Amino acid sequence: MTGGPALRTPSKSDLVAALQERLREQLDALATSQRTSQEGAAHEETRAEDPKDMRSTEASYLAR
Repeated sequence: MTGGPALRTPSKSDLVAALQERLREQLDALATSQRTSQEGAAHEETRAEDPKDMRSTEASYLAR
């Protein structure tokens, strides 16, 4: 048997720290997406130009 590189098993604290960091990154991305959707729903370009214009309705659905 040859002496190849040994695989190191991460400790629980390392694993928890890595998972927390990943969750923080995902939460930041979701919060940014939510803010962008809300800003788009309130933007003047989404206002209805006629009674059948659904841009503002669709933007509000996305913002929720």
